[in-house]
Amino acid sequence: MISTATPASVVLLDDGSLVLRYGSNSSPPIWQSFVHPTHTLLPDMKLLYNKRTNTKQVISSWKTTENPAVGLFSLEIDQNQKQFVIMWNSSVQYWTSESWNGQIFSLIPEMRLNSIYNFSYIDNANETYFAYYLYNSSIISRLIMDVSGQIQQSLWFEIYEQWTLFWSQPHEICDVYGWCGAFGVCNSLVLPYCNCLTGFEPRSPNDWNLGSFSGGCVRKTALNCSIKIEKPMFILSYFREISPSAFAEKEDQQLDESECRRSCLDYCICNAYTFISNICLQWNRENLNNISLELLSNITYLDKIYIKVSSSDHRKSNTKVLVAGDLKSVLIAIPIFLVFNHYKETFGSPSQESFQDVWVLCFFAALVLYSTGG
Repeated sequence: MISTATPASVVLLDDGSLVLRYGSNSSPPIWQSFVHPTHTLLPDMKLLYNKRTNTKQVISSWKTTENPAVGLFSLEIDQNQKQFVIMWNSSVQYWTSESWNGQIFSLIPEMRLNSIYNFSYIDNANETYFAYYLYNSSIISRLIMDVSGQIQQSLWFEIYEQWTLFWSQPHEICDVYGWCGAFGVCNSLVLPYCNCLTGFEPRSPNDWNLGSFSGGCVRKTALNCSIKIEKPMFILSYFREISPSAFAEKEDQQLDESECRRSCLDYCICNAYTFISNICLQWNRENLNNISLELLSNITYLDKIYIKVSSSDHRKSNTKVLVAGDLKSVLIAIPIFLVFNHYKETFGSPSQESFQDVWVLCFFAALVLYSTGG
């Protein structure tokens, strides 16, 4: 047993690992950040599954951009399918990298730009893990599980003194599960991406204004079955192709669509209905909260859901839309060339095979620089 008088030391190693030891630097660590990661995976770190202990080493998002407490999103290894998966609240898998093909994960084509990174996926008797290394040790890079629900690989550009995004997954922010919270509607074509359904308002206006939407929206006017003067009405939204019957309170194959609607209107605890494949599905409040995490405004998602709201709120809309102007598309060209020239100075001229990948990288880097005023 170690004496309490033994001095403890904390050392930040050159590779970025924070190590806690008792005694000299030759003593084995009692704790190290590479084994207990937060939201960041640095070069030489492992994202792993330990076969002996049946445990996983994952990275988890912060709660907010300013609060490092564990957030809703986590990245982990699916050892059976040899792939990355992103989880929401440790319960819902909403993105996968697909299987490792020996060089990259199939759904992360940016990994083909391997003049910078050496990606590795190891599966042996003791563990399964993913790690990456840098061919040039002077380059600084990180992979994080962001508060947005995206994994993001970034490079540090010293000349700009900021991180520059290399790639992120999933590409579409609306593919992140629960990004807009309950009764928030996601639309990747407008800013802000999240808005509340008609008849609903942000649960936390302060969080909403700061760009944190996971708290979702609440009804402006509560449904009250005891008031018979006003009949409630329905608003239309859309959701992904999931299995809605898993959440449904009531299922009826005998009703047509108009009867389904009327039945929900008259059934006090029915908060919403769908009519899919000639099947009437109805939700109570608790089960509707589950599916409301997946609402979208894009009509290409053909599964419709009709949500009951107070008639007094039916024609009131608090949606604010800001459409990005065309001017940015023109001005972004100048930073592209600046970033490309800096790339050549740092890494050399790209090969013909990687030229397109480099230009994609430079475009996104320039976009970040422009949008942040860099």
